[in-house]
Amino acid sequence: RHYKGATGLKTGTTQKAGHCLSATAQRDGMGLVAVILGCSTTDERFGGARKMLDYGFANYALVPVQEGEPLSPVPVVLGEAGTVQPVPSGEEQLLIDKSLRQSVTRTVELEPSVQAPVSQGQRLGTLTVQADGQILAEIPLVAQEGVARLTWKDLFAGVLRRICMAGQVE
Repeated sequence: RHYKGATGLKTGTTQKAGHCLSATAQRDGMGLVAVILGCSTTDERFGGARKMLDYGFANYALVPVQEGEPLSPVPVVLGEAGTVQPVPSGEEQLLIDKSLRQSVTRTVELEPSVQAPVSQGQRLGTLTVQADGQILAEIPLVAQEGVARLTWKDLFAGVLRRICMAGQVE
């Protein structure tokens, strides 16, 4: 309760384990956990947890996996929809050393197109997050939604529409 951002705490003491503590804290959207075992005094366990949490908040930061605009949609060949939206799979943020925060870059590699049907979660590419030339993460980019394949009936109806539209233009 005396630690800035504290969200939880559990203490305990046994003869074998000594004074123990697990503490959680959150700052700037980042949550940390400190676990202290085998201390000889209550002050030692609280001081140890404070040092661990202070170190974590001082030296680490969360950065978003994807920044800015949504990724460009990927064209779908013979799909009921013409495109599918790629999204990162997994975590939305990465834990990094704070010293690397200003040098983070992101590179996107997407398939030029995909053949229908497309399944939700189907891999469409890779988002690579780097800092100072070091790869921090390679995150699969996947289809946000599924896209069904056009049926023969859909294809025939499309051809008829084009023929009718061409006849109206003249």
